[in-house]
Amino acid sequence: MCVETDDPALIVPRKIYQVTRLDDRVRVVDEAGEAAVYPVEYFILIDLPQEIERALLNVSQ
Repeated sequence: MCVETDDPALIVPRKIYQVTRLDDRVRVVDEAGEAAVYPVEYFILIDLPQEIERALLNVSQ
């Protein structure tokens, strides 16, 4: 979940994003639809139960 941003047009605070962890950074598809890398501090990494994760993925497609 995004908790900080330097550009709210690209990543939105309080929005849940699917991320890939890259040491001290994360890769995320931003609001422009582009894969981008951001500091891990911009996000709280959360694990969701599979049922919730599937439901969220189905809604976003």
